[in-house]
Amino acid sequence: MPQSLMVDDQATLLFRQGYELWNQDQHAQSLAAYTKAVQLKPDYVDAWYYLGYSLEKLGRYEQALANYDQVIRLAPNHPYAWYRRGGLLLTKIHRYDQAVAAYKNFIQIQPTDYEGWYFLGDALLKLEQYSEAVNSYCQAVLINITNYWDWCERVNNLQQLQQQPEAIRLCEAIAMGLGNRVATTDISDYERDALHECLYVLSDCFLGLESYEQAVIICNKALQSKPNERLFWYSLGKAQELLQRYDEAIKSYEEAIEIEPNFLEASKGLERVLLSQKEIGE
Repeated sequence: MPQSLMVDDQATLLFRQGYELWNQDQHAQSLAAYTKAVQLKPDYVDAWYYLGYSLEKLGRYEQALANYDQVIRLAPNHPYAWYRRGGLLLTKIHRYDQAVAAYKNFIQIQPTDYEGWYFLGDALLKLEQYSEAVNSYCQAVLINITNYWDWCERVNNLQQLQQQPEAIRLCEAIAMGLGNRVATTDISDYERDALHECLYVLSDCFLGLESYEQAVIICNKALQSKPNERLFWYSLGKAQELLQRYDEAIKSYEEAIEIEPNFLEASKGLERVLLSQKEIGE
């Protein structure tokens, strides 16, 4: 048997041992196995990759980064080496410009993976490149809307950063995606309830961003599939009140109160609108 074949077999055996240990969270032991594998076979891409992953699990981030770089030298289009490199640079090492570059390389290889766009947005946000960050988030939303609460959190982050126009732009993209998802018939009642809860959070975001027309749109969309939800009637009434559409606001507040007679906020809203109408009439 050729010596090179024996070496390859030994490296493969060590890799398999390392992988089993890695799956058992025995990362120090898997590290030793992977290290021996790459010593025997220096061009063993998978072994270099999991060697880096083991180092990452052990908190040895700079060494892990160097191993991912070795994977990329051997296989420049290895998507997950770029992905894990970006994650380390973003969350552990905090070199955000390099994280952006890593995620852009990952996206070039796997353009339909929403996580690449999502984390690219996070890295751009750290660099205060807000418009580019929202562009990336919007692309991720188009690919996968199901991380409802993560998207709402990104809107809140933009609000806290005083980036109202960008928060509205992301909010609109999320609302459209959620609305389309709610309109489908192939989701469980549990998921539909979760979707509606997120739509309510977004309607509240629109109100806070003084984007009242968008709040009206999102409330009406939600009420089409869940007409007995008092919170949406209340938010709709509040948006209509702020738009000075008092007749419509009265109807919305009354709907909320009819569903929940002790709904204090809706009762106060109705009183405000009736008082405003009276003042206008005088």
